[in-house]
Amino acid sequence: MSDPLISVIIVAYNRREFIREAVKSFTWSPEDYVMYSGRIERYKNVDLLARIVRKLNEKYGLNLRLRVFGRGPYRGRLERLLKELGVPFEIEDFKPYKEYIETLSHATLFGLLSERESYPQSVNEANAIGTPVTTAKPWGLNFEGRPRTLTIDLKWSVNRITDEVYRLLQAPRESSQGETSRCTNME
Repeated sequence: MSDPLISVIIVAYNRREFIREAVKSFTWSPEDYVMYSGRIERYKNVDLLARIVRKLNEKYGLNLRLRVFGRGPYRGRLERLLKELGVPFEIEDFKPYKEYIETLSHATLFGLLSERESYPQSVNEANAIGTPVTTAKPWGLNFEGRPRTLTIDLKWSVNRITDEVYRLLQAPRESSQGETSRCTNME
């Protein structure tokens, strides 16, 4: 009989290799949306992400929409808020992994502003692709210092967060060919 701990380690290793290979085939190629993927709960602060999208559109003339993959008890309230804010949006159920990763690779920004996280895989995936990411303190400090990653304080005003996000999106990103690029919908 095999050892259950060995089985768990093998499964975890195989999943890590699968993720590494899947992510390797994608590079950041931004389109006109900000993305969130996960449970739709109040503490995830997807409503704050929506307010940031609205401010980016109003203040900086961007034409971004919010794409949400997930489900949860806050969905109805979030949809009403998005309509009230006038933020273009799509809320869909969770996607198969490859479709999720491909969508992530085209996001202008991935936002995970949750008050309570530990070490979310989605931030690692976005970082590996090169998609800019914004996280929230305190757990977001796990990712501090990573390229194209902004950790915000939830006590900051929406204006301050929006300005910081815009700076993140304007920062040049060096490609594998040594060229630099910025988010295409910002120029």
